[in-house]
Amino acid sequence: TAWAWMLWGILVVLAGWGVWHLSMIREQRRREQLEELVRKRTEELAEALAHEREAEIKAKQMETAYRMAATLAHEFNNPLAVIMTSLEVALTKKDGSEDRERLLKKIPPQVERMTGLIQEMLKIEDLREIDYASGMKILDLHGSSKDDSTSTQTDTDQDSD
Repeated sequence: TAWAWMLWGILVVLAGWGVWHLSMIREQRRREQLEELVRKRTEELAEALAHEREAEIKAKQMETAYRMAATLAHEFNNPLAVIMTSLEVALTKKDGSEDRERLLKKIPPQVERMTGLIQEMLKIEDLREIDYASGMKILDLHGSSKDDSTSTQTDTDQDSD
């Protein structure tokens, strides 16, 4: 009977060890499943973050492009208005008057101004902004260029007499 009790004790220990071993195997599987879920979720979040960053960059690029377009419209509309007005008025004057000549002489400086604006755009190093109409912002073309000494006139026109 002692052998039986000893055998019984060994069986209980082995059974306990087996149950413990099975629970450890299950725990390991659960841990691996959780780790796999965490890995997948981390990849999903990293991908979503990458897409969000791309969208943010695209939005900033579009905003910059919009501001550049608004800046160009502002900067080029002034000399174009002078050119068009000068031409229209000069064309209505049939004689070789001094007034007609004065109006026609306004055109080359405005074309040069537009050429200078293009050159400034090619020298942009830093994007600085200024307030514009209706709370909108446009790029400060002159303040954003490498060399401010080539600045062209923007809001006032000395030839607009």
